Amino acid sequence: MKKVLILLDGIVAQALLKRLVQLDTSHSMYDIVYMNDKVLCDEKPQNFTFYQFDPTSFSKLKMVMSNSQHSEILLVMSNKHDTLAVVDNIRNIDKKAHINVFNQWSLTFEDEHIHDYNAVDVLANGLIE
Repeated sequence: MKKVLILLDGIVAQALLKRLVQLDTSHSMYDIVYMNDKVLCDEKPQNFTFYQFDPTSFSKLKMVMSNSQHSEILLVMSNKHDTLAVVDNIRNIDKKAHINVFNQWSLTFEDEHIHDYNAVDVLANGLIE
């Protein structure tokens, strides 16, 4: 079974979690790290584990990442500096972790293990589909 780490903050993160909970996610286990209760939805599936802390905290993020091997990490933050800090924390914990970053600031990542989801491109693709 696939184990996914999802780090969430902000309105986009809230919409993502709501959508994820609505999908059939029984094939994977999810560790959800969030900072603010506003991100949460009412439903909490059994295959989701929730942790409330700021993922810019290296020691707390390391604790969650050390508990199990995550096949994928999804990062959706509302702040540019927090996004960069969390990516740095992840890299200091696991140099080869696969990270999907929701990027609304045109950040550039020179790392073959980071997939950059540019916010403008995601929005444009959603409008076309």
